[in-house]
Amino acid sequence: MIPTAASRAAEETLDTKHLAHECCKDWATDSTIPCAFIADGDIHVPLHHAEAMRCPDLWDGPMQEELENLHFRGIFRVMKKSSLPAGKKVISCRWVFANKYDVDGNVIKRKARLVAKGFSQVQGEDFNETYAVVARLKSFRIAMAIAAQKGMKIWQVDFVLAYLNSDCQYDVYMELPPGFALQEEDDEDGVAPQVEKGKGEQGDGVERGKEEGGEHDNEAYVLLLLKTIYGMMQGAYDWFYLLDDTFAALGYYQSKADSCVHSRLINGKYILTST
Repeated sequence: MIPTAASRAAEETLDTKHLAHECCKDWATDSTIPCAFIADGDIHVPLHHAEAMRCPDLWDGPMQEELENLHFRGIFRVMKKSSLPAGKKVISCRWVFANKYDVDGNVIKRKARLVAKGFSQVQGEDFNETYAVVARLKSFRIAMAIAAQKGMKIWQVDFVLAYLNSDCQYDVYMELPPGFALQEEDDEDGVAPQVEKGKGEQGDGVERGKEEGGEHDNEAYVLLLLKTIYGMMQGAYDWFYLLDDTFAALGYYQSKADSCVHSRLINGKYILTST
């Protein structure tokens, strides 16, 4: 019997509903699956790595791009787990996914960010302070009034990946990202293991054991975080003090009324910042 178009459509709809039902296993509640997921899987944002691997053609690229950016910025160093201090805790991490839309609501870019599970950090061992001050709204308004009165140009600056610029003050070790393994890469000193896309078990993309064709046991390595990444408890604190020290090194005067307001007069040009 040749299936009709209607029966094929009904079967595809049933398969989609079964897939949506499987996603509910990882949700905190038994809430209804969003209609966007059933209608168009291309705009659905995965909640975790295993779910993203149901559409690897959509999310493999953003994850690889994120790891390449972290490696280029010198965020981590690969280390053997056996070299860790006795009793040192290794924190875990996860992937966070998002879509970027244009004004018409069309997806123009998919983003993946690797974040640490900061709740697994130990205070006094992995971090100390967590606070970070910001400029008060009143200070911002005064800065804008001064700029208007003096006819100054006003610029708004966004720091790209701000937290990744500050050095980590503690030795924090993190597990390898889900779905990625170690591959060998030649450098001047010999062979250095690098984090790359791994070939995992069918269906989840997670590396379990040794990399195919390689010699590295994925469980035997960890990442030493040289800079703070998103999700770490001290991320905001380290970024604030890096920014504050940078302003001081550039000759900015810190306001006594608000520590987040800085100013500088050089070569007759007055600069006022509010961060």
